[in-house]
Amino acid sequence: MKNTIRISTILLLSILCISSLQAQKKKVTNLKGCAYAGQAKSTVEFDLAATPNSEAQKYLDTILAVSHLPKTAIFLRTSDVQNAVATIIDGQRYILYNTEFLKKFKQDAKTKWAAYSILAHEVGHHVNAHTFEDKKPDERSKMEFAADDYAGRVLRSLCATRDDAQAGIRTLEGQATPPGYPPATARKIRTGQAFDEQDGLYKQGIIRDPCKDEFIEKPLSFGKNIPGNIARDAIARISKEKVEINFEVPYDQKRSKVYTNVLMQQNAEFQRINNFKWLENPFAPGPSKKMVWDYKKDGYTYDQVKKLDLLGIGSFDKNPAPTTSLELTGWSAMTAVGLGATTWGALSWYNARYTGNYVFYKNNRSLSSYTPPTQRQAMYDGADKKYRKGQVLMAIGVPLLTFGIIKLIKRWKRNSRDYILIPNLPSNL
Repeated sequence: MKNTIRISTILLLSILCISSLQAQKKKVTNLKGCAYAGQAKSTVEFDLAATPNSEAQKYLDTILAVSHLPKTAIFLRTSDVQNAVATIIDGQRYILYNTEFLKKFKQDAKTKWAAYSILAHEVGHHVNAHTFEDKKPDERSKMEFAADDYAGRVLRSLCATRDDAQAGIRTLEGQATPPGYPPATARKIRTGQAFDEQDGLYKQGIIRDPCKDEFIEKPLSFGKNIPGNIARDAIARISKEKVEINFEVPYDQKRSKVYTNVLMQQNAEFQRINNFKWLENPFAPGPSKKMVWDYKKDGYTYDQVKKLDLLGIGSFDKNPAPTTSLELTGWSAMTAVGLGATTWGALSWYNARYTGNYVFYKNNRSLSSYTPPTQRQAMYDGADKKYRKGQVLMAIGVPLLTFGIIKLIKRWKRNSRDYILIPNLPSNL
């Protein structure tokens, strides 16, 4: 009896384990994605819960870190794909890769940078928000070049050499080019050009070179809880020369334009910030946005700038600029006109109906008979004219008064905030 129970228990546990493993398996048909080399398989299978190769995950984590993206932005999973594929499954961005391919690829290229270049290329598809729907050949080529551009820039940021950055692409030279994909030679050139452009930004001092300068990295908490601020994950890298602030403005179907500013507490010891530059359009949402501040040109020291808790980044759907004196004068004038018209109209309307001879004769009909008809009619016509005039004045005055008061209250609240918006001058854009 005991043996029977044991056997039943073992069988039950085995069934549960098998069911659990099967539940973790994910089979995707009609896969849409961008493969690093060759066409992506239409049907793939992978384990949702499986932990990827620790080395491959380390490569991806490093790429995401240098791109200032959270580790959960893209999931890495092993699969039966031919090489490596960037795709979207159930709304989540994935990179599926073949462990044997990545291992052989790394050996063929004789450098670890080949593995970095593969994953950086696939991350580039996600950073560029590619949807992987069926594309025309020229659109597919643009997508691949955009991902190669990203890979070239990332590998420079990871302190690779130019040859290192092209290591992955070089292994594809001499192979047949898949339909819709650009030739490997053209991709190698494009990757090198992107590497050179990023290197140029470092050499010009526009961006701090992570391979040379020491820096302090700290999150910017100020501005995070300001109502309406949609900027996320603002992180400052403070070096002896400059401050580089990285942040994200989430995409939204209804959001095509934003208003991004540097924020400063009103009691901050920084009285001016002029020498800063946005490296991406501050009026467009997107990930990995950057601002660089040359604080020395503004007369500040490294020790002062380390107190960056006084600064923040703010992105708003509506223009948060403070109300000018001219605007306040205009809204005040509208409010005054509305108040005057409303008061005048109300008095005219009241006098026409509730005071004077009109009411007296209306309430004393017997006396009205002693008043000449022409005089009575003129009196009634005059009262009606005042009545209509009062209605018109109130119809004009009440909306003006209401709108003016609402605007003044909103502008007063806008100007009563405890932070300062640093203006975006043409030289900062």
